[in-house]
Amino acid sequence: MFPSMARVFTVESIRELEDQMFKATPKRLIAFELPFAFDGLPDARVADKLAELPVAIRVLHRLLWQPAYDRLVAPLAAVG
Repeated sequence: MFPSMARVFTVESIRELEDQMFKATPKRLIAFELPFAFDGLPDARVADKLAELPVAIRVLHRLLWQPAYDRLVAPLAAVG
């Protein structure tokens, strides 16, 4: 899907889509969805994307959401 999107959408339209999706997502779901979206990405890419978000979101992500997500998926790492 992503290669097809890259051929069709401009950088600006993808950013607008991301903004709309962020606004439409219930805030209680962001606690899971943000770390899930970053899972497997290179650290530099995650840092770039986090830098685009409000400070409050970055703090919540670092202190609460990412650690909770890491605990949730830890059993999966033991299987693989």
